[in-house]
Amino acid sequence: MPLAFDSTSDLAQALTRAGAAHGEYEERLGQGRDEDWPLWYAQHIEEGLAGADAGSSSNSVTFASAEELAGALLRAERAHGEHQERTGQEEPDWPTWYARYLEQEQAG
Repeated sequence: MPLAFDSTSDLAQALTRAGAAHGEYEERLGQGRDEDWPLWYAQHIEEGLAGADAGSSSNSVTFASAEELAGALLRAERAHGEHQERTGQEEPDWPTWYARYLEQEQAG
């Protein structure tokens, strides 16, 4: 199922919701950081989009599947870490940063 977002803001909001749900999931597990978080986020977002109209060519950010989104999240995580190292500052609004990064990545 394609995962399509009309804007980077929509994608950032989906990431924020997934982050909150994932935090609860990690607390229930009680095992610390979930190394499979990108796929968990992607599947959570996919479930939230089930039944939504996905496929409009005007969407700014689209992924063919949850697996594709998970891979993109891993790339964004690496780029975000490098960005923070370069600037020497934390970027607390990671969902917006990731969404913009993924939009730029898709734009080439």
